[in-house]
Amino acid sequence: LLESCGRYLFRTKHTHKKIAELMDTMMRLKKARNLDERSIAMINSAFFMVNPPPQSNRPVKEVPPLEAYLRYLLASTLEADDKSVSFVSKQIQRLPWSDPSIDCGGLVCKFMLKACRKGRYKTTK
Repeated sequence: LLESCGRYLFRTKHTHKKIAELMDTMMRLKKARNLDERSIAMINSAFFMVNPPPQSNRPVKEVPPLEAYLRYLLASTLEADDKSVSFVSKQIQRLPWSDPSIDCGGLVCKFMLKACRKGRYKTTK
């Protein structure tokens, strides 16, 4: 019961108190009785399915807009049809190639190679 609908019951306002008491009783019995490893593993599994430990949030990586746009063009927009290839090639030609502070060639190479590695080789020919 706990593994199938325990999380729902635990997070619902009118059943939270009852399920919390049940979980507390279950953990106290686990500590008081001498149970085998299999039973302890089953109790722990049910407990963590109902109330999982909090996850730490990973920091969001800040990506420059040009890199995000190139990733979008080469990984999402580029398909094997002529219209898509024409559009993406025109957009790549419009990049600021003459700006020495931005390495457009390196970025295009990087995302083209990533597209090839991810199995999108047919669209990058």
